[in-house]
Amino acid sequence: MKGAALCNASRRWQVAWRRNRHAQAMRRDGYVAIANLLPSEAFARLRDEVHTTVQRVHNVSPPRENLKPGFQPQEHTDWGYDRFDGGTLNRFIRTDSQTMPELKAFCRNAVLSNLSRLVVGLPVRAGNVRIYETINGDEDQNPDIQKDFHRDTFFSSMKFWYFIDEVTEENGPFMYVPGSHKLTAKRIHWENRMAQAASDRKRETGRAGGGSFRISETHIAELGLPAPTSLTVPGNTMVIADTLGFHRRGDAVPGSRRLSIYSSNRPMPFVPFGL
Repeated sequence: MKGAALCNASRRWQVAWRRNRHAQAMRRDGYVAIANLLPSEAFARLRDEVHTTVQRVHNVSPPRENLKPGFQPQEHTDWGYDRFDGGTLNRFIRTDSQTMPELKAFCRNAVLSNLSRLVVGLPVRAGNVRIYETINGDEDQNPDIQKDFHRDTFFSSMKFWYFIDEVTEENGPFMYVPGSHKLTAKRIHWENRMAQAASDRKRETGRAGGGSFRISETHIAELGLPAPTSLTVPGNTMVIADTLGFHRRGDAVPGSRRLSIYSSNRPMPFVPFGL
């Protein structure tokens, strides 16, 4: 784990000259929310393009429900894929630079590229950017495991959501524990305990249970970390996070929706330079 952190620091050192208040917040808290990322006219054009694309996909593939528990496999189609977390639908729509000029322009955004480089030492690749619609399920019927606090990896990785519509408490805001991306002595001890437990479980049952370790709010407090932040934001806001930090999808009203432009950047943990 320490080796992966050193390699990530080496990649970030190569772009350390990029200093601004967003970068300072990113290093301090592990996430940043940037309101009014685009000028109002550019945002309006992009919002219309995204809404039109989502509606076209809905006409072809109306959203449906899922009764199977846990993480479900990707269901690929001509336009992208659906994947369920319990009762919650994650719909990822491919972007096309030929027919989506506003999205093409967005992918060249310098703020996004610089912050991605700050977290993982690598830029966002336009081919990995998706339109991401979340349709929240009913937790009483089929729980969504993404609504448990967790970290994605044992090394720094990046996710961003550029929200097209307002995010309220009703439609499942992104939640993050500020500062939880830092490898303190308590955090490293917790990681070691969780890794040992996963290893023991695999030896006993043949299944490790996955590497995205879950954590309760009680244990978060025991690590000396603050209360989680719930990121309710207006449209035209970009949220970017180091997903080594503890985060989750917020509680939501069943059937409510969240719409964003999304991508992730997960480098090879033991490569000390950007590829």
